Amino acid sequence: MRRERDEWVEADERHEALIPDEQFERAQAEMQRRSTGQGGNRHRRPQKRPYLLRGIVHCATGHNPLRMQGRSRKGEPTYYTCGYRTSYGDRAAEAVGHGKWQYVREDSLTTLIDSFFATRIFGADRLAHFRRQDESLSGELRDRDGDKCKRIAGQIGAVEQKIERQLAAIEAGVDPVEVGRRIRGLKTERGEAQSVLAQIEDSRRDSTAVDPDDARAILDALPDLGE
Repeated sequence: MRRERDEWVEADERHEALIPDEQFERAQAEMQRRSTGQGGNRHRRPQKRPYLLRGIVHCATGHNPLRMQGRSRKGEPTYYTCGYRTSYGDRAAEAVGHGKWQYVREDSLTTLIDSFFATRIFGADRLAHFRRQDESLSGELRDRDGDKCKRIAGQIGAVEQKIERQLAAIEAGVDPVEVGRRIRGLKTERGEAQSVLAQIEDSRRDSTAVDPDDARAILDALPDLGE
């Protein structure tokens, strides 16, 4: 399951290495030596057919994106296929709605790619396309960040109410040691939520995205190379 970024757990330092660095480096050097044909009996056979989109096409049919492999048959168009069923089995594939053969033809993809560059990058209406997309995405990002901020602020408010109830419990005669332990846990939860909220605010102020005006200037400077 791909979780939201505010649910990630990040470590300040890496964990202790499972193998020594020297052993890892030797293994990497040996793998590199074998892949280049310098020693050993392994030799890569030259590909008879180039795959224009090698390493680019991914399948996400009910699962996280997986790289699709290039395939070709004599007399048939080149295509890319997903090996999810081969890797995880029939039952896993059926559970996510993955067909036995999940593939896409290369020529159908290159047609779409050519059309995209011809109209969105080099075409006469490239600025209008960019402006509409920029406005749409900017609105979606604002709404998404706004909803997340509201949700986190609500969590912080709920935690503060719980802290107030714990303080009232002391006056009601509950063991102050136990109450103190609960309050420390709640304060930790509140601090984590406040940290996530601060990160969202910082990302809004320190965005490294390309300025839309600069992007428009770049597109405007391109000639119409649709053909």
